[in-house]
Amino acid sequence: MKHFTPFTNKLVLIFCLMCSGFSHGQMVQLINQSGNLQVRGDACGTNTASCTVTIPKTVEATTVFKAYVYYSGLYNAGDLGPNNLSMSGPSLPLQVLNLGQVAASVPNPWQVYTRYEDVTALLGPGLNAAAPGSNLTYTLMEANAPATDGAGLIVVWNAPTVITSGIHVTIGSGAAGGAAVIVDTIYTAPINTAVPGFFAALGTGFVFSTGTGAQVSTVWVNNTVITTVGGGLDDGDAFANGALVTLGGTGDNLSWPTEDEFNDVAGLIPNGSTVFDYRIIGSADDWVNAIYFEITGATITLPVEMSSFTIDCNSDKNQLEWVTESEINNEKFIIQRSHNGYAFEDIGVVDGNGNSQTMNFYSFTDDAKNDKN
Repeated sequence: MKHFTPFTNKLVLIFCLMCSGFSHGQMVQLINQSGNLQVRGDACGTNTASCTVTIPKTVEATTVFKAYVYYSGLYNAGDLGPNNLSMSGPSLPLQVLNLGQVAASVPNPWQVYTRYEDVTALLGPGLNAAAPGSNLTYTLMEANAPATDGAGLIVVWNAPTVITSGIHVTIGSGAAGGAAVIVDTIYTAPINTAVPGFFAALGTGFVFSTGTGAQVSTVWVNNTVITTVGGGLDDGDAFANGALVTLGGTGDNLSWPTEDEFNDVAGLIPNGSTVFDYRIIGSADDWVNAIYFEITGATITLPVEMSSFTIDCNSDKNQLEWVTESEINNEKFIIQRSHNGYAFEDIGVVDGNGNSQTMNFYSFTDDAKNDKN
């Protein structure tokens, strides 16, 4: 595992990258910002013609800010392509989706592909017209149902009357293997947990999770275990290949540690905290494909705006490349390595560009030829 930190006069963000022999993943951070926003999600899986997802429009919601659809294939199915999923729903006649973005886990030996896309414009008319406090149900149809474990929908709502909240959405394919699959730390301005109606929830999504034997994962928030059965209750219509997907949200009760995918974490955030940390310890047969959270009163600050990050892992070296669009007081990036996902050691430093509003390209080569992490 590699741990990647932009260093500024005020530390505000940590990126965590997986590049180890037992834990590989490609997770794409789509939203990490603050505003008068709320986020909701749901998923389903089927080996028949179709399944449904339901997204609540909160009583405070007005219009959609962002909406993302994704699907994940079976562990040995390969990439099923951008047109494997069709969708219908409010103000949306049935149509084939074009999910042009793809994330693939590094083989371990199995490899899971997740396809996703921003569908804000497509779903906008139906989402915006719905009455606050109502539920919107969409039908998802998989062209290759037996090879598709399931699909999900995550919607971020504009909610002008709510307190500014921190919103985070990540979609991808984080591989299994019994190690820290996903580790991320978000830094914010001090969070006031005493505000009326303080709310903090973390939703996680898994694929190939039967909820039995070794097929469950452990989820941590701020160094506290919130569940040891992550991915244990599928949103699929059967515990069978082709219908194994789960995402915290609709139908979940927010209680932990009994709830496996949607958790109330308000009690784990101290008043005045400037840190929110989550990590997922994957089982031998779980893949993480979605993560989102909402924290009332959290103002996420981003001194480094990153537009891309790639990592190429092989037996000889790990090649890291990233691009920033803007930087504020960014002195340097510190790259760290971990054998266990908890204890990190520095392995290199790359100079930042201080204050910049132009595109900057960075790279770092980790010679891991004789390193098993």
